[in-house]
Order: sequence, then C-alpha cells, then structure tokens
Amino acid sequence: MKSIRLFIMIVMSFLLCINSSVAGEQQEKIPQQYYDTIESRLEQIQIGNEVLRVLTTSELVQLALNYPLLGDCFLYDDGTQAMLYLQRTANVFKELFSRGDAIPVLLEAYANLKVDYKQMVDKQLDFIESNYVQEFFLQRYFATVSTQLTDEQMVHLERILEEKYQQKIGICDNYLTAHQYYYDVQKNVVNNQEDVVFFTGRPLSLATYTAGFTYLSGTTTRSGIQYYLGTYGKYNVTSFCLKHKSGDYTTSEKNAMNSTILSIHPSWVLVFSATAKYNCHSYAWIQTSSSNVYWLDSPTTFSSSSAFRYIGSDCAVSTNDKIIIVDYRGDVQHSAIIYNNSELTYSKLGSAGVYLVDLSELVLYYGCEYKVYRER
Repeated sequence: MKSIRLFIMIVMSFLLCINSSVAGEQQEKIPQQYYDTIESRLEQIQIGNEVLRVLTTSELVQLALNYPLLGDCFLYDDGTQAMLYLQRTANVFKELFSRGDAIPVLLEAYANLKVDYKQMVDKQLDFIESNYVQEFFLQRYFATVSTQLTDEQMVHLERILEEKYQQKIGICDNYLTAHQYYYDVQKNVVNNQEDVVFFTGRPLSLATYTAGFTYLSGTTTRSGIQYYLGTYGKYNVTSFCLKHKSGDYTTSEKNAMNSTILSIHPSWVLVFSATAKYNCHSYAWIQTSSSNVYWLDSPTTFSSSSAFRYIGSDCAVSTNDKIIIVDYRGDVQHSAIIYNNSELTYSKLGSAGVYLVDLSELVLYYGCEYKVYRER
C-alpha cells in the first residue's frame, strides 16, 4: 500500500497549495485505513472534480504518473482499453484526457521522464519502483491518440522514443514492453479478424471440423510475437486461432511484471507467470495450462456451441463455469473460469499472468456485465 500513501501525500501537497479549507475538507474524505477491495481503494484515491478543475495540466500529469494503480495498464492486451479503464475509474485521468493541452504536456513529461534501466534490471526492481510503469503508460497513451498528433508533435514523439530506446540498448532493449507504442499502433490499424483473411489471401471456411489446431498457410506478428495462422477445433466446432511460433517477454521482464501486479493487488494469487504466448480466451476455452500456445480472438464460437448451456448474466455461478465479460455495447472483453464454487475466478489478465481474482473485480476491469456458460 506504499504507493497509495505516496499518492495521497502528493495529492495533499497540491491541495494545500490551492486552498487550505478545500484541502482540509478533502483530507477528511481519505480514510486512514487501507482496504483490500478494488472498489474501496478506487474510492479512497479519487480526487474531487472541484479540486481537479483548478489544477494545471502539468499538475494533473504529475498526479497521473504517480497514480497508485497505474500498473493496471499491464492488465490489457489493448492500449485503448487500458486508457478507457483509467478514464472510467479515476477522475484524474478523466479530467486530464479532457484537457486540450494534454498531448503537449504529456509529451514534455515523457521527454523529461527518468528511468534507470540498468538499476531496474540489475536490482530486479518492479516496474513501479523503477518508474518504468510510467513509460509503459505513456507509450500506451500516445499509441491511443497517435492519429490526433500534429506533424510536429509526431516528430517530437519519435525523437523521444528513439532517445529512450538508445538508453535501453544493451540493458533491456529486448523487452517487448520497450516497444509497446509501435505494437499498440499496429493493433489499432489492423483488425484482428482481418489478419486471417489478409495473410491467407482468402476468406476461410470453418465447415469441416478437426479437433485441435489446424495450420493454414502464413504467419502473423502481433506485439513482437510471431504466430502461425490456423483454426482450433473443440466442442465439435471450429474457430479461427493463432499458434505461438516465437517471441515472449524476457525472464526479468516477466518477474518485474509479476511483482508489479502483486504489489498493486496483494490479495490476488499468481497462478502462472506473465507471458505473451496466449490470451484470456485461449486460456479459458482451449487450455488451462502454462504450456498454452494459442491465441483466440473470440470465444463466441465455442460458447454458442451445443457443448454449453447459457445460464444467464450477472447470476449465481458454479465451479468450472466459463465466464464472458462484455462492455456496455455487448462486445466481448474477457474470459475467465469459476474456481471452487465461489466467485473467485482464474484467468489470464492481458499482458500479465494468470491470477485468482474475485469476479466482481474482473467485471470492474473489463466491462459491465458477465455471462455464465456451463458445459453440458
């Protein structure tokens, strides 16, 4: 909880500079006790809108970069979803992202950001202790708003990215996360489903059922990872699927990501380490193993098969029920499995590993509703 205490201290320093009476009123709203649930933690670190509105954009950026849950950006495969989560759950990001000068101020903050990459690797620091989480956030942010940058701002950003990369050479330039900006931009340009059609040169027929992975001609690269294009047959139906070919986070990168997530969420239980080889849908619907090498874009072909019975939404669950979390538009965002007749789930969390997490927390992170499917 050290990061929360630090964040509150930073908040209070800003507030005291603004108005002592407002600061006193805000301080009373911050509980002295620190709670384990994500809902209570989010509540205690919120800053009132009336306070945020009088802060300069530079002050907002300082608060954002020291936000105690900034490492949650690792819980998403997609940077846009990470930014939407921050904006939805933290007033400081909602206010910051609404500012007309957010882009130039964040660019300046990125240029001035100090990360001791050598100390991070040599001392095996987590990404919070080393400030690397701040760079990861900034890369994901700029990938999300890249089309809004002026030509001058884009040149400035590319210069910053190059300078940061030069500092990483020989230390952590082989980190996948070191190139997150470019990977996220690539994801924003190429639609996942179109990958398969583009690389094979033709639409695919899934009429023929074959159990397991079936290789199709071609490979694709996502976030620095190479995958074979193919299909996966299970539950007597066939879905588009990718199979890992090469590439993953380095060992030190995995360890730092694991410790970062656990420092933010000490009540969570790490089941399997961070990896980029497979995603949440593959883990829940294809193979619940650390040796999983499949990437499933969508679980809907499997969930709608005759092998499963739809139980309902936001309802009671049982052991091994499969969960699909959807956003307000009904789009699928996450898959999980119910653990031991409780509301605990185990699932692959974005770039991070597989964790035991309460179902209500998953819904908060990935959408607004969960759907329950039970194997017949």
